[in-house]
Amino acid sequence: MNWFASSRHGAALAAALALVWLSIGGCGSSTQVAVSVTPPIANVAPGAQKLFTATVTGTSNKAVTWSCTTGGSIDQTGLLTVSATARQQLARQAVSSITVTATSQADTSKFGVATVTVTQPTITVAITSPTSGATLSGTQTVTATLSSLAAVTGVVFAVNGTTFATVPVSAIAVPAPGNVATVSAQLNTVTATNGSASISVTPTGNGSATSVTVTINNPRTLYVANATGAAGVTDAVTVKVMLNQVTTATGGVAGFSTTLTWDPTKLTLDINSPNQPVPGADLPAGATLTLNTATPGKLTALYTGTQPFTSTSGGQVMTAKFTIDAPSVSQTANVITMTSASLTDVAGNAVTPVATGNGTVTTQ
Repeated sequence: MNWFASSRHGAALAAALALVWLSIGGCGSSTQVAVSVTPPIANVAPGAQKLFTATVTGTSNKAVTWSCTTGGSIDQTGLLTVSATARQQLARQAVSSITVTATSQADTSKFGVATVTVTQPTITVAITSPTSGATLSGTQTVTATLSSLAAVTGVVFAVNGTTFATVPVSAIAVPAPGNVATVSAQLNTVTATNGSASISVTPTGNGSATSVTVTINNPRTLYVANATGAAGVTDAVTVKVMLNQVTTATGGVAGFSTTLTWDPTKLTLDINSPNQPVPGADLPAGATLTLNTATPGKLTALYTGTQPFTSTSGGQVMTAKFTIDAPSVSQTANVITMTSASLTDVAGNAVTPVATGNGTVTTQ
């Protein structure tokens, strides 16, 4: 073998030995730190939790730092908690999922990720009060629970299909993970017909209605119906005084008297014709309505007649125009208090018993 051949053979051998040395962990080892997250893909409902694990190779330091993007929070054990409002948060960020990241503490340029899709849970609604079969009178609190607030924009309360309250989701406390949300509204049962009634609660945006059947049994009641209107607009609100159970079969009611009071710095009664308080649509013709409006914030009305009222339920016996002076904040309510009420029959004799009911004037 000549010198040239021998040199060439020696160089090749040296190169091969060098590669072997590098591959078995010599100086400049090619072993790389790598991180993977399990599971790499997950579906999690709003308000729920999911535990992730990280596998680190290429180093003896297996520690990682956990983090996640908008829509949740994660602790350093890898436990992800998805926000109850995660879907709304993701929509505002124009993204469709949460990214969970485990970053190697040995080499912070190395990390693994998992993708979390926030699912749309099925909302379960339950009415906890009143219970089905209950007998109600006066003002009652209706309470319901929702298994989640995910994608819910509000809750509508109704009796016999007529809405009596709407609660926006912003007014409902966000429950802790695993708990239910609770929402309540006030039902003035005197505005409904005595007898069997269906109370329903419906979440808007996500979920289905649920209902209970109750019995409404009120005494004869004169009450102020709730009203709404814009603040600062003259005579924007029409307030109605109503009487339930006004058929001849329930006593032949032909007249009434009542006194209403309110805060005169917040509500102004129109005492000028033609908008001054007038007999309601359900009063028979030929009777007299006498008013006393001399005291600001007070109205006394006396109606005398010889013909019985004819409406079967919720009879409108008087209307009055009000201006909302203050406050102008939307959804703020002013109370009109009915301090007294009495009823008479066609002969002018008292009809008893009679209950009273306050009303509210709410700024739109």
